Amino acid sequence: MRKLVLICCSLLTLNACSIKLKPSPKAIEVVMPDINGLWQLLYVNGTKVTKEQSGKEIPQLEFKTADNSLTGTTGCNRITGKIRVTNYLVDFENLAATRMSCSNAVFETPLLQLLRGSLSYTLENEELIFTKEGKQVLVFRRAL
Repeated sequence: MRKLVLICCSLLTLNACSIKLKPSPKAIEVVMPDINGLWQLLYVNGTKVTKEQSGKEIPQLEFKTADNSLTGTTGCNRITGKIRVTNYLVDFENLAATRMSCSNAVFETPLLQLLRGSLSYTLENEELIFTKEGKQVLVFRRAL
């Protein structure tokens, strides 16, 4: 009987001394898609971009997140500026463009207007998709 009491006391003591630790919450790391490089414009506000309606060439943008810069072409004019990329959001800042005239540059004005301010982005099936207020506004594919 005495052994049984000793065993029970020992078990109670061990159980009372055990500390139950709650697991610490793990930091969630957000891995954003890599948008660095040259991208060719496919769609503006749902309309397919064609060379015949682009001026001299299909519009392209090159993102350089290491130095927060953007260069490219609207199809007719060259553009340059600064970008700030954060959690699936690109802020376009201080954009400048040359001022050559191209009568068939249908996409130039809407492209430049959309590149003012901020756009959300995703990368799906090798397409860089920009949205504004939940609506898809620009779609690019990586240029070869």
